[in-house]
Amino acid sequence: MIQVILTYIVNVIIVFVFFPI
Repeated sequence: MIQVILTYIVNVIIVFVFFPI
């Protein structure tokens, strides 16, 4: 459960890094 949440958070961070608003 925690691994899934951490993976989701990491993916969101990567999206904000590569596609900043």
